[in-house]
Amino acid sequence: MTKPEANHIPHETDFTSPYSLQTRDWNREWMDAHAYRAHKDSKPYWNKRSKTFDSADNPSEYVRTFLKMCNISPDETVFDMGCGTGSTTIPLAQMGCKVVAADFSDGMLEQLQARAHRLLDHPERHITIKNLSWEEDWSQAGMLPNSFDVALASRSIATDNFDSVINKLSTVARRRCCITLPTSISPRIDVGILHDIGIDLPYGRAYQYVWNILVNKGYEPECRFIESDRRDTYNNEEDAWGSFSRMLDAAIPNARPEERDIYDTRMRNWIRNHIVPNENAGKLDDRGEVQKALRLDHPRKFSWAYVSWKTSK
Repeated sequence: MTKPEANHIPHETDFTSPYSLQTRDWNREWMDAHAYRAHKDSKPYWNKRSKTFDSADNPSEYVRTFLKMCNISPDETVFDMGCGTGSTTIPLAQMGCKVVAADFSDGMLEQLQARAHRLLDHPERHITIKNLSWEEDWSQAGMLPNSFDVALASRSIATDNFDSVINKLSTVARRRCCITLPTSISPRIDVGILHDIGIDLPYGRAYQYVWNILVNKGYEPECRFIESDRRDTYNNEEDAWGSFSRMLDAAIPNARPEERDIYDTRMRNWIRNHIVPNENAGKLDDRGEVQKALRLDHPRKFSWAYVSWKTSK
């Protein structure tokens, strides 16, 4: 047997293997998985929600953590996509940033404008409002390449086409993009509560797909997690039911009437068993909201995946 030369490579590595992560179309895989999702975000839905949407004047624990992770300087310009009523727009403007705040819901933008005039001396100096959706041609709305230092999408990615999201945010941001995605199947759904009443849903892992898409595009993303407690309070049981019934709407939208009746009854019983008098009723919470008469006997735990990537070379 002939001894191989020292520099001989016995087996050539196949970098185009069909099992390579680089050959997978992660965006298409995610879009296919979500093609049958019954509830999709829409302008009428969010216009309706805006009438009762929480808009506390003080930033929540989530917002404070998110903005700290973003590490934005007061002299930077920011694009806040899916701004809602301004949970991140207002604190950024108060820091001194110039912010373009965009959302496709007229109702949300009206609330943002009202809050800006209430909380800022000269809101027009810091905030420009745009009615814009993820699906529109952003260039037609003046969103040109490298228009901003930083682009944000905080809990607001209302499209299943992650590839388009990454492309659009990366195009308008000179320095960095920062987004958050739920680690559960949906931010509207508490899988623990649903499990208690007999509904088991798979966990969502949207951030895994976003990570893979970013890496295959040549970016070096960063992923961290934001853990927060939700301590909602309620005037009475019916007030609580109004909140939790929306969770069932999102979780089992296609349930037959007789099935929905069963889960409605189970959810009402769950609320009755877990709602207690709120010893801090009438006091302000850490967001500046007046607490109501009742609360759950435990805080609800929420987790968000913070994903960011540099756009500058």
